Amino acid sequence: MLLEIYTISIVSIVFLITFLLLHKIGFTSYIHEELYTNPIISKVVKITGGVLYMVGGSLLAAVVYTYLTNDEFELFTVIVSVVFITYGEILKDV
Repeated sequence: MLLEIYTISIVSIVFLITFLLLHKIGFTSYIHEELYTNPIISKVVKITGGVLYMVGGSLLAAVVYTYLTNDEFELFTVIVSVVFITYGEILKDV
């Protein structure tokens, strides 16, 4: 369990640093503009958002089922599923 927490912390810190560096050089605004102006990418992003939303919901349902049957709670899977659901909902609304 402790190794899982360390892994999540390290991955989160690396993701945050990478995102901040990409934002600093202006890459995130380029991606944002490309998503809104390109009609083909906009359709693909909406489909990808729907897929991420469904996969996140399925993961969360699997965690609930595992908890009810085996009394095991997977924190990492819950975090990943919530991230998938959140990003999927954001991408569906683009």
